[in-house]
Amino acid sequence: MADNTSKTIETLIEELGWAGPVSDEDQHALMALLHDEYHLLSKPQKATFKASLESHAFMKEGLDCCAHCGNYSVPLFRSGQGRCRECGEYLSAALEAAKEAPEVVITDHFKGHMDAGKALSHLQLAESRSVQKAFGLDADNLSWSDREASGSTQSLAPDAGAVQARIEDELARRLAEEKQQCALQAAKDEAKSSAAESLAAQLEQEKADKAASLQETEQALRAEAATEAKRLEDERQKALDEQRERLENDAREQVLAVTEESKKNKELEEARRREAEALAAARPSLGCLIGPRAGKIARISKLPEEGPGSLTGMYLIGEGRELVGRLYVKETVAYVDSKEVPLESELDVALGSTVQIGGELFVFEELSELESQVPDAIHFARNDGKPGGPWPYWNEELVLGASSDCSFHLVDDDVSDQHARIVTRFGRILIEDMEGENDEAGIWLGGVRYPWLLLGAAQVFRVSEEGPEIKVVKGEARVKAVPSALAMKPSRHKRAVLEARDAAGEVIRRVFIFTRREVRFGSQSRDSSDRSRMINEWVMTPTEDDQVDIGEKQGALVLTREAVDLRWDGGDVMTLNSETLERGKPQQLKRRFQVGLGATMTFDGRVYRSPSSVAAHGGPARLGMKGGHPYECARLDRVNTNHSYVFLVRMLRIGSEDAAPLRLDVPGVESHHCQIMFSQGKFQIVATKRDAPVSLGDVEMQPGAIYPLEINTAIHLGNASLLFREVREKDFEAF
Repeated sequence: MADNTSKTIETLIEELGWAGPVSDEDQHALMALLHDEYHLLSKPQKATFKASLESHAFMKEGLDCCAHCGNYSVPLFRSGQGRCRECGEYLSAALEAAKEAPEVVITDHFKGHMDAGKALSHLQLAESRSVQKAFGLDADNLSWSDREASGSTQSLAPDAGAVQARIEDELARRLAEEKQQCALQAAKDEAKSSAAESLAAQLEQEKADKAASLQETEQALRAEAATEAKRLEDERQKALDEQRERLENDAREQVLAVTEESKKNKELEEARRREAEALAAARPSLGCLIGPRAGKIARISKLPEEGPGSLTGMYLIGEGRELVGRLYVKETVAYVDSKEVPLESELDVALGSTVQIGGELFVFEELSELESQVPDAIHFARNDGKPGGPWPYWNEELVLGASSDCSFHLVDDDVSDQHARIVTRFGRILIEDMEGENDEAGIWLGGVRYPWLLLGAAQVFRVSEEGPEIKVVKGEARVKAVPSALAMKPSRHKRAVLEARDAAGEVIRRVFIFTRREVRFGSQSRDSSDRSRMINEWVMTPTEDDQVDIGEKQGALVLTREAVDLRWDGGDVMTLNSETLERGKPQQLKRRFQVGLGATMTFDGRVYRSPSSVAAHGGPARLGMKGGHPYECARLDRVNTNHSYVFLVRMLRIGSEDAAPLRLDVPGVESHHCQIMFSQGKFQIVATKRDAPVSLGDVEMQPGAIYPLEINTAIHLGNASLLFREVREKDFEAF
C-alpha cells in the first residue's frame, strides 16, 4: 500500500507539472489530497502547502480551492453537492472545472432516504490511473491506490449537458432534504433541551459525587499503598540489615579467626623464641679467669656417645634445663673450688664453682650469670699500721705498684714499680703477679707464693715475701678530699649518667657521659652474634614518631689531637650541618653543629673549649685534665627529648649560665656552680665557689677540694639534684 501510494504521489506530481523539489510537508499534503483527508491537516501544514502552491500558479488548474476557507481538494473527490468539505460552501470554481472536464462523471448508486453525508460517502467514480479521469468511491472512501488495485469500475463518458442537469437536480434535492432534516433536528433539540439541562445537572452532580468518591478512594488507596510501601521498605531494610549483620559477623568471625590464629602462631613463636633464649641463657658455660683465654667464655659440649676420651675436660649431661656439668679427670690434674680431684675419676660440678685445669682457672656458671655478675663492693687497706690507703676498687683493672702512675700506689721498698694487677672477671676479683722471675716478689698468702689469688672480703695477702700486708675490706673506701684523691674509674661496660631533678624531684634531663677516645653509637650495646662483646657505648633508640633505620654500628665520635670528629659507619644516612657525611670518613665538629640521622632524628650540638693557657702536647690525643687537650667536652642534645650526650674530654661545668655545658635553670643554682673533672681515667668533682654550696649525699664539700665521684652519689646544688649512677639500657629510651 505504501509503495502504491508513493507511486500515486509521484504520478500526481508529474501530472500537476510540479517544478522544483517537493518538501516533506508538501508530500504529506499531497497524500492527504489523494486520500480526501486534506481537512485533517493542521493550519501550519496547510499554510506551508499553500505557499508551495502559490509559487506554482499553473497547478491551480489541477486542484479545487475554496474561496471561503482556502481548502484544497482534488477534483476527483468533489462532493455531489459541490460543497467544500472544510467549510461547507459551494465550490463554484470546482463546478466550472467539472463542466470543462466531460470525462469526469459523478454517479450516485444510493438513492432514497439517506442524508447528504452518507450519500457523498457512496459516490462512485470511474476507475482510471489519470487524475483527469473519474473513478468510483465506495462506502469506505477507498484511496486512489486502493481503487487502482480493485479494478472493478469502467470509464463512463456522458455528455456535458446531462451532467449539468443531473448535478443541479441533485443539489436541489439534497438541499431540501437538508432543510427538512434541520427542522426535525431543531424540534428534537428543543424537546430535549429541558431534559438535557436536567440530565446535565444530574450528570454534573453524579460527576462531582463520583469525583469525590474517586478522590476518597484514591486517597485511601494512596494511603494503603504508602503503608504497604513503607511495610515493604521496612521489610527490605530489615532484610538488608540482617544480611549486612550476618556478613559483618561472618567477616568479623573470619578476621577474629585469622587474628586468633595469627596471634596463637605469634605467641607460639614468641614462646619458642623465649624458651630458646632461656635455654641458651641457662646453658652452663665456663668463664675463663686465668690463662690464655682470660675474660672469655668457653662453651661446654655435651658428652659424646663414645665417652670423654683420654683428656681431662668438662662435659654436659642431660637435656634442656636439666643439663648437668661433669668433670672427667684423666691425665691432667684438676681442682674444683681449690680441692684436687683424683686422676681417673669423674665429678659433678655445681654451678658457681671454680674449676682449675692445668694453667687455666674457670668459673662454672650459667651463661646469663657469667655475662652479668658483679661482685660486692670492696676496697683495700694496709693491715700493718703503716701510712697509705685506703684504695678504692671499682671492678676495673688497676695496677698495684710503687710507681706514681699506678692506680694502687703502694710505697714500700719491697714493692716493685708494677708489682701486681687486680682485675674483675665474671664476678670474681683476682690479683695476678706481674713479677714472675723474682723469687722474693710476687703475691704471698700464708707463707706461700701464688701466681694469682681470688680475693674476697676480710682476706689478707702480702705484697712480696717481706712486703706490706694488704687487707680486702668490704664496702666503699672513704677518701679524704685532697687534690690527689682517687675517684671512680669508668669503662666501656660501666657507663655513667647524670640524672638531673628539680625541687619536686622530677627528672628534667638525663646527661649521658662518655669517656673513651672513640665513643661508638648504634642500635644496641652488645654484638647480636656475641652478647658478651660490647660494641657501642651510646645506644640510639628511636621514638614511635621517628622514621629512621639505625644501624647496629651507626658511627662514632672520635677524639683527635686537636678536636672531636664525627664518623658515619652504617645504617641510615647521617648529615652534619645539612651536609651528607661520606661513609667511613670523619668530619670535625665545629663550635656549633647539627647532626641528622634518617628523616626525623636530629641532634643540636656544641663544642666547649678549654682556656687558652692549656697547651696541647705532642703524640696521640689524651683524655683528662693532664692530657692538655683544647676541648673541655662536646655536648649533643636530642631534639624533642630530654636527653643530652656528653663526650667528656677534660671537664663538665655545671651552672645556671647559658654557656654552661650542663645548664640547670633551677633556683639556688649559680653560674659555674661546680664542675666534674676527668683525670687519669677517673671521675672527680669540685665545688668552685664558697657561696655556692655543693653536697655529696649528706657531706658538704669544701670549696676548691677535689672529691672522688662515686657511683650512686647524689649531688645537691641549690634546689636541684644530680644522681650520678650507672647507665641502664632502658635509660636510652627517650622520655
